[in-house]
This record gives sequence, C-alpha cells and structure tokens, in this order.
Amino acid sequence: NAPTTIDSLAAPHGALYLSEILAANAAAHSNAGREPDYVEIHNSGPSIIPLDGYTMTDDPAAPDKFTFPAGTSIAPGERLLLYGDSRTGDPGLHLGFALRVEGESVHLFDSGGSPVDEVVFGPQVPDLSISRISGAWRLSIPTPGGANSVQPLGNPATLRLNEWLAKPELTFDEDFLELYNPDALPVSLGGLAVTDDPLNYPRRATLPPLSFIAANGFVVLEAVGGDATPNTTDLPFKLGAAHGWIAIAGSNDAEIDRIHYLCDFRDQSQGRETDGATRFADFAFPTPGLSNSTDLTAEIAILDSLRITEIMYHTADGGSAGEYIELRNVGPE
Repeated sequence: NAPTTIDSLAAPHGALYLSEILAANAAAHSNAGREPDYVEIHNSGPSIIPLDGYTMTDDPAAPDKFTFPAGTSIAPGERLLLYGDSRTGDPGLHLGFALRVEGESVHLFDSGGSPVDEVVFGPQVPDLSISRISGAWRLSIPTPGGANSVQPLGNPATLRLNEWLAKPELTFDEDFLELYNPDALPVSLGGLAVTDDPLNYPRRATLPPLSFIAANGFVVLEAVGGDATPNTTDLPFKLGAAHGWIAIAGSNDAEIDRIHYLCDFRDQSQGRETDGATRFADFAFPTPGLSNSTDLTAEIAILDSLRITEIMYHTADGGSAGEYIELRNVGPE
C-alpha cells in the first residue's frame, strides 16, 4: 500500500476562531521591516465581537501570556493579525512571544477564561503557514488578512532516513535521526510512525498532525528517551549505541524507509553518502538539518584547535572580579 499521512485536522469552532498561523516567517510577510511570526483570527459571524479581556497563549498553563487591550474588537468578516514578537512600537498587536518552528500549540480564551479555539502543530515549513480551509487545518500559502489558500503537497513515499547519530558525546547532547524530502513539494509528516524496532514495535512514536517537511528539506528528530519532557520532534526512545534498526512508516503502517546501522565511533554520525542516495557513509562531523554534503571545514577546525586551558573560579577574596576563563588555539591557523 502507498503510505498515507495526516495532513489536515478538523475541529469545531464558533464564529470567532484561529484562522491562520505562520510559525516560520523568513520572508513571507513583513511588518515594519521585520519578519515576525503571526497568528490570524477570523470573525465569521454577523456581529462585532468585543475582545476586551480575551487572552492568547502558546502555553495552556499560562493562559494570559497576551491579553487583548481594552477597546479591541473584531468586525464581521474581519481577519485580525497578532504578531509573534515584543516590538510594541511597530504597527499592530504583539503577542510578546514567538512560535516554535519545531511545533507547539496556540490557544485563544474569552474574557472569562473559557477556551474559544486551539490548535496543536508539529514541525513547520519556512514561509508556509497552516490555516483553516473548508473547516480543516491545512498547509497553506501565507495570506495575512486575506482568504486562506491551500499549498499542494508531495508524496510521503519519497521520504528517506538521511542521517543518524547513536553515540553523542561532545558535539551533540542527544541521539538524532534526520528525515530528508527529495520531492519538489513539501510533504506531510502527520501520523508518520518512527521506530527503532520495526518488527515488534512498528509505532514507537507517531508525529503529530500538521507536521511538515520542506521541499528538498530536512527535519531532525531527537531520540531523547522516555523520561524527557516531550516536544513535537522528540522521540521516546534512544538509538542503540552499537547497532540497531530505524524505520519510518505512513499513518496506514505502509513502510517508507528502513535502515540497519553499525556504530563504531563517538560523535560520528552515519547517513546517505549524498542526500537520499543508496550508499551510506560515516561523517566525522554530523550535519543535522543540513545537506550531508555541507562543507564544515571551519567548524571542524574549531573542534580540532580550540581548547579551554585554564579556569579561575574561586578568587582569594571570594569575589568575581578576578575570575576568568583562558582559551588557547592549539592549531596551525
């Protein structure tokens, strides 16, 4: 069977609802010469809705991260933008918090603290938004203040496990695996199953709906184990340090890709010789989120040459005036 994913999410809502979210704004929309994230709300009803006391947050445990100023209202048919920054001197309303490109949630509450609307999303694509279209959330072309417009999607069957790190020590804190999308269109990752045991536990982790990977792009998943506070890109297992399996499958369990790896050296990743290629290679310096052919000569030189050689952390008088850290360049350049 061809693999499928969950690229939309239907949810009921009233006349006032979250309409569009741009969490990775590189150049899609500018406000006063900057490119902040934004959240758009829409009033689809026939009456003006006063927003005095309404709040918005990306953390339901702190529902009043942003409170609409007194006198704010939204007219019938209006789409109101709220910018994800703290630049209150710029035009518009400013939430005071940015959105995570790796994914999170957005919540809208009324003046009495009751939920009005919410959405949870996973990894996002730069300069593409998610918006409600025909009642469901979809990947979309940014249309701030205008009617929402769907973004076509590519084929999840083309996804590849592109790079993985099973023995982090110095350069990285956690195991990771990287997905690569060779398609010319972005691809939905919602419902995608990721596992280190495809035979016994084929769905060890499932990526949330509204998760996407850019055309010819990468998404990095950290294998943090089951004890860490989960983020949308965290996996509840660690990779075997010596060897193991990694597999990904669609929401219908149709397998997309599977690899077996052997790991010999710490801080050395493995992956496809070139992005998406059949042959594997070892990488002395991992490249999560970057092409496997990325030139990291300068970064490797820092690792090879820069050392912390002395620390003064406790002066005789107990003060901080004489504390220092000494660095030494032990390389030839």
